[in-house]
Amino acid sequence: MNLGLTGGIACGKSTVLSFFRERGIETLSSDAIVGKLYVEDLELLEKMRGRFGDTIFNADGVLVRKQLANIVFEDALALAWLEGELHPRVGKVWQKVLKDFPEKHHVIEIPLLFEKKLEKHFNYTLCITAHRESQYLRLKEKGWTAEHVQLRMARQMSLDKKTTLADFVICNDGSLAFLSEQMNRLMQILNL
Repeated sequence: MNLGLTGGIACGKSTVLSFFRERGIETLSSDAIVGKLYVEDLELLEKMRGRFGDTIFNADGVLVRKQLANIVFEDALALAWLEGELHPRVGKVWQKVLKDFPEKHHVIEIPLLFEKKLEKHFNYTLCITAHRESQYLRLKEKGWTAEHVQLRMARQMSLDKKTTLADFVICNDGSLAFLSEQMNRLMQILNL
């Protein structure tokens, strides 16, 4: 069984992914793959240096993700260029995992699952939601400005639309115990 996990920013996708992992399900995070590419993919880093200059790197030549985010989330063309470089690389990684281990259950976290029409690769899709106020509070605690939050949210499909497309929906506005209760019910439905 292959499950595509998506949801809005600061809705708890990573928490849900860890829930699956703790129960012995193979998991993979697109964000983690991107993080690895930003360190190990020298070709990508050189292309990024050519496109964005040295300002996105620190004195040791390490990519500063916050600097990159400041550029791409204010410039649609820059974001499109970066996604054009990243998405095929990320897709190659998780598609290889699904192909190489077909006997295992997998949960793959892909924030832009529906935006990029990747749901066809999965048996089921799961969308994690939260009310906008919860998202704002969680991001504010991480030091995000309201303007930055709005820019990010504007670049993603609305949660209402995602929930209509998903096979399963979990709302992460309550306690961790309530989230765990919802996850246990989902595991029963999926026979996991």
